[in-house]
Amino acid sequence: MNKKIYLVIAILVSSVQSFAGHESGGGGGVLYGKSKPVLVDFLNINPDFEDKDSHLEWNSSQINDVNTKIELTRIIEDQVRSENSAFDLALTIIEKWETQFLDFTAGTIHTAFMKPLTWSFTEKNLSAPDSYLPIPTISRNNIKTAAYYEKDGRNYSVIISRKIWNDLGVLSQAGLLVHEVLRHQQIGWSNQFDEKSLQQATALIMLCEPHSSINQYLFYVTQNRSDLAQYLVGNFDEVIKKYCKRVL
Repeated sequence: MNKKIYLVIAILVSSVQSFAGHESGGGGGVLYGKSKPVLVDFLNINPDFEDKDSHLEWNSSQINDVNTKIELTRIIEDQVRSENSAFDLALTIIEKWETQFLDFTAGTIHTAFMKPLTWSFTEKNLSAPDSYLPIPTISRNNIKTAAYYEKDGRNYSVIISRKIWNDLGVLSQAGLLVHEVLRHQQIGWSNQFDEKSLQQATALIMLCEPHSSINQYLFYVTQNRSDLAQYLVGNFDEVIKKYCKRVL
């Protein structure tokens, strides 16, 4: 059997979803001070990233009702996507990654979007411990917490600041959704990769054209095996240089 395929199967078998206890994690950080606030994750690839909806076919999603609650299932997925452009963009991008040969990453991310994960909005200011900053010179005073993840037994939820959500362009909104789904895999599925890896994975998915080598890198990183990712594919900077054809 091909050594890489064997490693994938071994890691998938060893990855077991955890149900016990209560855990939480800081959500996506958003940088204010640019022409439009942007998801911090994107700065891992493009420090000068500007979020402009005019580059895309999608417009930003505006949440007017703070009581909006989304529990995505395959049955209502089309309806949710027709009503919320950010979900549609995020899932459209994930579906492009799913077409890669021997995809072991995007398919699980698509599944992780679904119920029992619940998405809701709040008017409250959210706070979280300081997280990884891709550019050390960024002032933390300009970073706001856009979302917060909670796991309580078999209940999984993402709480999003309605105000910050409405401030964002659609690419940052979609990136925030992917970020929180990766957080769900990190905590809810007990994959336990670190914050830096989570941010970099979000940036690769959202800002690079799908590529089989990036997909392989993402798989190992999101299974908390950055050592295998670097050994088999390369480090993050090498992956960007060799394989990332930028979307924006």
